[in-house]
Amino acid sequence: MDDKTSAQPTPPPAPSSLGPNARPLQTTPDPAQAMIDPTQKVVIESLDPNGRPMEKVVPALGTEKKKPNKGLFIGIIAGAAVLFCGIIVAVVVALSSRKPDAVALAVQRFVNGEAPSNLAVNGDIDIRINTDGTPIKRLNINLDSEIITKSLINTSSATLTLTDYNNDEFSVKFSEVYAADGDLFLKAEGLSDLIEESNLVDLLTSSNAVVDCSAEDTDCVDQYTVQGTEATTCEEGEQGCSTEVTTSVSETGETVAPLTGVAEIIDGNWIKISLDEIQEISKGFVSEDSPLSCLTSIAGNLNKNTNMTAEIYGKYPFVSSTTKDVTMPGKQGPVYLVNLDSTNFTNYINAFNDSSSGDGLFSCLGYDSNTKLDENEVAKLFSNLPKIYAEVDSDYDFSRLYLETDFNDGNSTLTVDLDFSYPANVNASEPVEYTDFKDILEETTEAVGGDTEENTTNE
Repeated sequence: MDDKTSAQPTPPPAPSSLGPNARPLQTTPDPAQAMIDPTQKVVIESLDPNGRPMEKVVPALGTEKKKPNKGLFIGIIAGAAVLFCGIIVAVVVALSSRKPDAVALAVQRFVNGEAPSNLAVNGDIDIRINTDGTPIKRLNINLDSEIITKSLINTSSATLTLTDYNNDEFSVKFSEVYAADGDLFLKAEGLSDLIEESNLVDLLTSSNAVVDCSAEDTDCVDQYTVQGTEATTCEEGEQGCSTEVTTSVSETGETVAPLTGVAEIIDGNWIKISLDEIQEISKGFVSEDSPLSCLTSIAGNLNKNTNMTAEIYGKYPFVSSTTKDVTMPGKQGPVYLVNLDSTNFTNYINAFNDSSSGDGLFSCLGYDSNTKLDENEVAKLFSNLPKIYAEVDSDYDFSRLYLETDFNDGNSTLTVDLDFSYPANVNASEPVEYTDFKDILEETTEAVGGDTEENTTNE
């Protein structure tokens, strides 16, 4: 049937097909339906239980409502959520990949002069000696210091604790103030006890080595076991000295006697060394043409020209870090393993030497000014360095440095664990009571046996 005839009424079905009680289906199109689609046909889809055909009702014009597709709607929402999460993940990954190296940035801030001007350092430097028979088994330095980094004005204290061969501990506390006018104040507490009671001075200055008297060793005749100020012999065949440490030094006090008087004068008193005295003392130890004097001059120039060092380091940054395979627990945050780039370090030192005004770094050390560091040698040196770990705070300033390494063929261990903080102020106030260094010199000269000039004349 073509389109033109499709609008005609559909003839009723034969009675035999509808049953005896069936009524003919109204097939005349409703006017409203015709307005919607004049070619639309009414389709008989099924029969109801009474055998009557069921009509598909077509809504009137303007009343059509489409049932929302919930599946499609949920799919759109889910897709949008997945897309949004994907974007978030991509941004996080991108930011992580561009996250600055915390240690590298901390070094860069320091080189650029952007680090805080006040620095506090607290922590321990610990040396353990595991060789039997040594005078000292352990040396620990507990450091507490506050420094104005631009001028080195500071107030510091360091407690030195020695553990000797008998497991006795002796502590000496050193305090120091470097004042704004250049004067230096020093104090030592506990020095007398260390010198008088430990016997370490005699052992350390003696040419005779300390040996271990073990249970199996019966050949220790004429060897003396040092315990305090007493000395006892280990007789031949004696089996009770497995934990004793012996030395062949039979007479004590040869070195202690003159030092005891000096220690009593110094112990517990602040000593003031003026700037003029510091310069005078340094002349006796450091000549103007010495490497140390030359390096000091370079350091002074660096302090005045930080832009040069920052520019060179910007070209050859040699410090970076990683957190890969770092298992050491942190105190304040992530722990980074410090990496040193031997190539950039070599280029940095060579460029620094070439940029130095006057005597360069290599000239100070006695080498030709045209000397160049060899990258292979530097790489070899770096490969033998201990692992250095660092923590960095939220401002990208160092908060901790840690290292541990063996030396002395593995018989000794050095551990350094230092914490850094940045106080608002450093109060390096001068002590109220002190003794001038020249007065201390006079007293100590008398304590060790008279005036130095007279002794020189008598000789």
